[in-house]
Amino acid sequence: MTANIMGRTICALGDAASMPVQSFVKHFGAEFEYHIENKSASCRRKCSARAVKST
Repeated sequence: MTANIMGRTICALGDAASMPVQSFVKHFGAEFEYHIENKSASCRRKCSARAVKST
C-alpha cells in the first residue's frame, strides 16, 4: 500500500506518512504477522528467530 502513496501525491505529507509504515513492516514484519495470525502480541522469541532468518 505504501508503494502506491510514495511519489504519487501532491502533498509531501503522503510521502512522509508512508515512510514510517514501510520501516515498521521491514523491521517488524514477523511481529505483525504473528499478531494477526494468533491474536496475541507476545511474540518475542518466535518472531526474533523469524526476523533473523528473513534478513
